[in-house]
Amino acid sequence: MKRTVSRLLVLGLATALCACGSRPEGTDSGREGQLIVSLQADTASKAVRPAAAAKSADAAAAFDPMLLDDYTVDIYKDGQLYKNYPRFSDMPLSITLPEGNYELRAAKGSNLPAAWESPYYAGANKQIQIREGKPANATVTVSQANARVTVGFNAEGFPLLYDAYDAVLSTEYTGPDSLIFTPDETRAGYFMADESGTGLAITLRVVRKGTGIAYRIVPQQLPTIKPRHDMHITFNTDDASVTGIGSITVQVDDEVTEIPVTISVPGTMLPKPAPEITASGFTPGTVVTVTEGNTLDMATAVITARGRILSCRLSMPTNLGLKASYDLAALSAADSAALIAQGLRWTPNLKGKTRGEVNFQDIIANLPSAGESASSNTFALTVDDAVPITQTSNTLELKVNVNVPVFGLAMTAADGWARHAILRGTVTDGDPSRLRYQYNNGGTWTDIALVPTVDGPNATLRCDGLEPSTGYEVRATYGRHVSAPFTFTTETPGSLHNLGLDDWHVYELGTKIHNIRFYEPWANGTNGSDRWWNTNNDVTTSYQSGLITYSYKCFPAVSYVYDGYNGSSRAAEIRTTGWGGGNTSAGIDAKNKTAGLLYLWDGTDGSRNTHNGRAFGSRPSAMKFYYKYTPYNTDEFEGYVEVRNGSTVIGTGSFRAGSQTDTYTEAVAPIRYTDERSHATHIYIQFISTTKSSPETRTRYTIDLADGDSGWTTNTGSILRVDEISLEY
Repeated sequence: MKRTVSRLLVLGLATALCACGSRPEGTDSGREGQLIVSLQADTASKAVRPAAAAKSADAAAAFDPMLLDDYTVDIYKDGQLYKNYPRFSDMPLSITLPEGNYELRAAKGSNLPAAWESPYYAGANKQIQIREGKPANATVTVSQANARVTVGFNAEGFPLLYDAYDAVLSTEYTGPDSLIFTPDETRAGYFMADESGTGLAITLRVVRKGTGIAYRIVPQQLPTIKPRHDMHITFNTDDASVTGIGSITVQVDDEVTEIPVTISVPGTMLPKPAPEITASGFTPGTVVTVTEGNTLDMATAVITARGRILSCRLSMPTNLGLKASYDLAALSAADSAALIAQGLRWTPNLKGKTRGEVNFQDIIANLPSAGESASSNTFALTVDDAVPITQTSNTLELKVNVNVPVFGLAMTAADGWARHAILRGTVTDGDPSRLRYQYNNGGTWTDIALVPTVDGPNATLRCDGLEPSTGYEVRATYGRHVSAPFTFTTETPGSLHNLGLDDWHVYELGTKIHNIRFYEPWANGTNGSDRWWNTNNDVTTSYQSGLITYSYKCFPAVSYVYDGYNGSSRAAEIRTTGWGGGNTSAGIDAKNKTAGLLYLWDGTDGSRNTHNGRAFGSRPSAMKFYYKYTPYNTDEFEGYVEVRNGSTVIGTGSFRAGSQTDTYTEAVAPIRYTDERSHATHIYIQFISTTKSSPETRTRYTIDLADGDSGWTTNTGSILRVDEISLEY
């Protein structure tokens, strides 16, 4: 055994810390002394074998006994635990203790009866005396306190004689929790052991090849393990297939204990079965049929070779662009990458293994059909055994017919928008995720690189960057197959008038004393359908009292201001307004309170529930505008847009805000369409100064009207200014 000894002395300086808590029973002098602790590790194991087994790179590798910070340290006084430190790194260098006799113990890991990769290191110093005025230095040396055991089986003999085999190891401490070492087990088992020695019980379990009969073999002499032991046990066989008499030896250290085992075999070479190749998910040689792009729920070949795999030859269909055959047990890096790219999966490093798998599921999904008809494909897997006395080979065939996929476009003229299109395809027989799209680029069909979104049999793709009022031709592709093309024309963006809100018609309301100006959002002389916008000024100015009109009873909710966005000439000011009879002075709250309203006019009163909308033939993606807002109390305004097909709403957008905004701010109301398969016929837009169902106003609020008198005394609430409305595509 290779021995590695490492001793590390850890000393540090720290401020002396007084122990906390009450004085232990039996302490009567009141005198105290100092204990200075150091810890060192001895990692030299006691070898009990001439050559160590290869260490496995697993959990035990992460356990480093030389890392002393993680050790727990316990201080015992008169046999009772006096103080515990979960980590040595947290323990002060100098500890104040009452006079007396102490024991110091340190440990790392868990001393389990038996466990995989579970080393346990421990040590103790039992001769510590604390006296006043005499600092005591105590060193604890820790070493492996349990036994490490690994097991190996002769790789040549056991697979020839047995279908299955393992070894069960236990001690008097393990009870039913024994450790079972299988042929591919590389981990070490750790066992609790006494210094005087603990017997290690061994039971070898084997299943005789080809018979299904199980045997249990117990060696006559059992090894003994102690703490710090590092033991490797090797099981060997002789050439039972030649002599007809077999034996198993257990090798521990330099001693070999023969355990006679009688095996009834001929005195000549024992014939072995050929490698087995078992199909899962298909019947070998029977044709299975799939549609191009689809696959089987399971398509795996499981290989069992008694004498280990020598070669695993796979012949391939000719329509995948691969070689005619490959040896999966001896592949070059390039051949391996080519097979993986086409979807073949197999157990790596097959050569020399007794068991392996080849998975055909993904490569079946990549098999193409033959033009417009089904293709016939055969995979043939042949496995050779490395043992000469074994029959040399066995072959499995997987036959797959691949049908042509059934798919097509499912588009309508409404799928062409102004600057984008929704490409829609449906796969009725095949895999929808295989669907892709092309467009006619001046006579050349060009791939669209984007991947569609799949929902059931449908594959949908949004294609942006298109030109308005332009014809396009597209088609769907599925592998080498193409659909019939579809031609559509993108929409022409609709046009609305007076989006900058610069055109206004102004006239005076009333004839005596107070002549209030009335504001209409269209140019002077505009009539009928040329009037694109309207307000609810008819409502807030509907009460006129005799010869005198007072602004706190009758005042326009909407007017213009010369404070336009980015230097524009005018903007709309929309106000929550109080009005109506019953008010005798501006200091009294208004009888009626109405939100100011500016809306796209269709001849109705502008109510969201009764309007028809303006004739409009395109579908914008958003409405944009600029605003200022002065809310009264807690309030918010709304800009609202609605797109219709006849009387059916197909898309809406809304922007709301309630913060004080003294500079023009951009607002965007994205339009979300609940129906993307219908063209637009009408559009409606509305700006409202408050979204409250019961609007609020303040009394005696002064307003200066543009091109009108200044200092109007009104009942006014929140004030919204809007300018430069636009529709985005």
